[in-house]
Order: sequence, then C-alpha cells, then structure tokens
Amino acid sequence: MARFEPAALPELLPVFYRRLFPHGPYGRWLGYGGVVKNYFQLREFSFTLRDDIYVRFQSFGSPQELERELQKTNPYKIDIGAVYSHRPNQHNTVHLGAFQPQEKELVFDIDMTDYDDVRTCCSSAEICFKCWTLMTIAVRVIDRALVEDLGMKHRLWVYSGRRGVHCWVCDDAVRKWSPALRAAAVEYLTLVKGGAETVKKVNISEPVHPFIRRSVSVVEKYFEAYALVGQDILGTPESWEKVLALVPEEHREPLRGEFLKKRDSVQRWELLKGRMERTRRNVGSGKSPVCYADWEIMLQYCFPRLDINVSKGVGHLLKSPFSVHPKTGRISVPLDLQRLDQFDPFAVPTISSLCHELDVASDDGEQEDGGETEPKRRTRGERDRDGVQGVPTAPLPLLLSSPNPPDYKRTSLAPYVRVFEQFVEEMERARKGELLQRSGESRAGMEPDGGPRSGESLALRNCSFSVKLPISSLRRPPRRLLRTRCRGPQWQARSSLQGRRGLTLHHRHLRCRSRGSRCRGAGTPAASPGRPAPAPCPAPTDPSPILYFFYAKTIKCLRSPCACVCGPTRYLVVPCPVPRGPCRTGGPCRTPGPGPTVTGSQPRTPRGPTPFPRGSLPR
Repeated sequence: MARFEPAALPELLPVFYRRLFPHGPYGRWLGYGGVVKNYFQLREFSFTLRDDIYVRFQSFGSPQELERELQKTNPYKIDIGAVYSHRPNQHNTVHLGAFQPQEKELVFDIDMTDYDDVRTCCSSAEICFKCWTLMTIAVRVIDRALVEDLGMKHRLWVYSGRRGVHCWVCDDAVRKWSPALRAAAVEYLTLVKGGAETVKKVNISEPVHPFIRRSVSVVEKYFEAYALVGQDILGTPESWEKVLALVPEEHREPLRGEFLKKRDSVQRWELLKGRMERTRRNVGSGKSPVCYADWEIMLQYCFPRLDINVSKGVGHLLKSPFSVHPKTGRISVPLDLQRLDQFDPFAVPTISSLCHELDVASDDGEQEDGGETEPKRRTRGERDRDGVQGVPTAPLPLLLSSPNPPDYKRTSLAPYVRVFEQFVEEMERARKGELLQRSGESRAGMEPDGGPRSGESLALRNCSFSVKLPISSLRRPPRRLLRTRCRGPQWQARSSLQGRRGLTLHHRHLRCRSRGSRCRGAGTPAASPGRPAPAPCPAPTDPSPILYFFYAKTIKCLRSPCACVCGPTRYLVVPCPVPRGPCRTGGPCRTPGPGPTVTGSQPRTPRGPTPFPRGSLPR
C-alpha cells in the first residue's frame, strides 16, 4: 500500500472526486427516491477546505450539482447535516425563527478515545488490532438492539477513517424523530454512566432488563480473547485490583487469596465468574445477595459508549461516508456486517493507494494496447470517448472532466462501494414494496362490497352500487377507466379522473347504463351484516346521478337535495338522488349545505334530465 503523505492531498483530491467518489449511489441515498419534493435541496452539507477553512450551510439543487461542486472545490472533508425548512445556502435571507432543522437520520458516533480507561494497548487517537475489537462489539450490540428492540431496518455502519465508527439509521419514521425521542433512544442504549472520577460505571439490579441480558451474551463471545488474553486485565496485582474494585466488598478478600494461586487471567476470571454464578443460583437461600459483578465487569470494559449530543441533536453534523480523513488519508468506508469480524482498519484503502492503483491499471491498459498501431489506438480511443468515430457526443472539455464510474471498480475501493450500493438498493426495494402494498390495498378497495381495509377508506354508496375510494389512491389515482359490478345486473359504475389547475379537483363520474330501478329487487337495498334491512329506496327522479369527490375529502351530490351520513363514521354515504324521502337507515332527509371551496373554476351545474352524455365529463 502506498504511503500517505498529507502534503500530497491537494494533488490527490481532484483525482478522487473526479474518478473514484461514488456520486451515483451517494445521490440516490440522500435523495430517498425523490418522494418528498425538494428533499435533496434542503439538505445541509459542510466542507472543510485547505488550511482548516470550515464552510457550513451548503446546499445543492441536485446530486449532479453537488458532484460538480465537489470536483470544483475538492474539500478535505465532507459533513452531512439536517434537512431544513428552507435551503441552507439561503439561510441569511430567512427569518431566524423560520430556519429550523426538520429531520435527519438518527446517527451514532462511537470513538475509541472514550475507552481509554479500560484499554492498555493504546491511548488517545492510537488504535491497534487488539483494541479494535471494542468497535466490533459496539457494532454488534447496537445493531442488534436497533433491529430487535427498536424495530429499525435501514442501518448504515461506516468506519470513520481513523479511530471510530458511525451509524446512520435511515428509516422514514426515524428521520422525523424529535430530539426528545432521539435522546430517549440513546438513553436506552446506554449502560456505562459516569465520568473519569466514577469507579463503578455499570450497575445491574433485579429484575434484569432483557436488553442487558442480550448485550451480555454478545459481549461474552469476545470478552476472553479481548480482555483476558489481549488486554490481560487480571495478569498483575495492579490490574486485578481495578477489577476487584467493581466487586462487592464481601467477595474481594476471598478472591484476592484465590487469585494468587492461579496462573493467568483466564483462570482468575473463571474463579470470579463461578463465585458470582453461585450467588445467582442460591437466590432465596439467604446465604448471600444476588450479585451480577461478572456481568458488570464485562459491560464496563466492553459495552459501547455513545455520544448523546451527537445523536439527539437534529442539526448536528456528522462525517460523510466516502470522505477522506485528512490525517490518515483513509476513506470512510461502509462496513459489511456479514464480515465484520474480519474487518481490518489498517487495510482500508487510502487516497494515495487508490490513485496508485489507478496508475497501475492505466499502465496495464497501455501495455495491452502496445501491439496496436498508433492510428488504431487513436481510432479506438476516439470511438470509446465519443461513442461513434468522428461524431462527438459531448464537448471535449466536458469529456475530459467527466467522472468515469467504472474507475473505482479497478481499485480496492470496489467492495466497499458494493456494500454501499446494496444498502441503497435495499432501501429502494423496501420503498417500492411499500408503494406496491399501498397500490394493492387501493385496488382491493375498489372492489364492490369488499369492506374497508383500514380507517383511511371512504365509501360512496347508493342503492345501486357501492364503490370504496381509499384516500391513498386518490392522492395519485391511476389514469385509467375503472369499472365495478353493481348490485343490479344491468348496472355498472364508471370512474374517471379529470384535473383542474394542477389536479386540485378530482372528479368521480358514476353513471348507470339503464334507466330502470336503481335498487336491487323491488327497490330494497340489501341488509348489512348484523344490522336490520334499511328502508326502501324511493324511485329516482334523475337516471344519471353525478357524484363529485373533492380533494378536501368532502362529498357532494349535485343532483340530489338530500345527502345523509349513514353507517360507520368513516363512511360518507350518498343515497339515491331523490327530492324528498328517507335515507337508507330510515332517518329523515336533510338538505346538504353549501359545497366545499375548491381552488379553480367550479364545475358547471348540470342541466336537463341527462346532465352529461355518455363518454363526456365537465370541462
């Protein structure tokens, strides 16, 4: 691996942002499918430039604009902030109280320096493969809790580039959490409490929370190799005195005497662990109180230590994935949880090694082309660059400055980008599955007499047909003709969509094919399950009822002086248009109030016995 020199960073960054940075999946991640309009434009970015110049409140109209800015400024570090109420680059033009962070991923920052009181191999910003096990334990414990305890799905774990890891929880609901909810989640995931002056930082009492039990089971898998063998926490009298300080006083003296008879930390730990387990087995015997000192020691030495201020603040910025660490030169790469135990932070590619790999790949390509004549090489290069020989598809300066997406695939960065792409694809599949599920519920809701699927469904009913219109389908209704079978064999319902001034008004045009009776049988509607049969429907006065469904979730029948609300509260029932008469439930008929206020021109009042001929709608 090529040695990284910080002085060479200004020369290497242009190559990195032009040829190696994964702009495509990066923009797809932060855009979240474009479901929310202007979502990417409201995101804050911050750049750290040369000489530690820190630039905040940067925002961009599209991922392509961000890509151009990165290639122009070549920042030393990228930080990602919240999604604000206004564009961050225009925050000076907005009233101070109006510019507020709206949402952001739930993030966790775990730094190795927080473990300095329990690790002996390194200190401060230094790390080694021994103490990196602490980061592995932290990822295992927190990720399990996020999935199994808090029900989160989309988590992106990233190596910071030096001595820690970051986690981005990208679920739609979690991104909207308030600071109080974020702080509550961090508090739930925190067991180690107290500062440097606190000796015992973990306290367990009955009854033991399931989160603690599951965390102990994870830590126990790594504790012997890390703490007993790697750190040798019971190897000397000075080191085991620190451990015995966490044990209740009645157990300290017996353990001190027994420790002198054992050879190494593993045997001494088995002695301490066996003594604590006996207290738990003898619960209720009155010999000694229940003691979880062995669990408390494991958790104090290995449990993850979170920075609550980073997680609870919606406006807090965090280092971006695939950002270059300016001191180590390592790339902030995503972690593959399937191979987490094999992750080596010292094997992470640096910007120097990546540029060197590109040079080697370019040299190999030139050697393969060595047998070709100069005209052939030039012709093939022009064809590869321009698409068709002699017909350029873009100006030459743009071609020379455009990023080459496959370039990172020829370097050691490729497997890390693939992990990131899999994470983005998983989010996209989940988002698409939710949309398909909603669409399926909407289609099922259109079936007659199928019953509502959820409380967000409205039903239009009269004596001749029943059509349910879920609200979710009306926000983006299908532009096609929908047909449903009516209760009478000669009836059909036809639904179509027409928008006015940006789809402000949604029309549902229901017409009947025959001029016969609108009600089944002798004008009597069917009885609902568990309810008596409603009153007969009077003979209609207009053979073509027109029902309008407004986007304001209000229903008005223009041809009926009577509109009654019957059945469950989530149903708005429009009976057959009659001048006077009882509703379906037999109650008195009331005259509807004025129609809703709708932006745009109002539909014309129908005239004549047939307001709209077949195949026509009001314009």
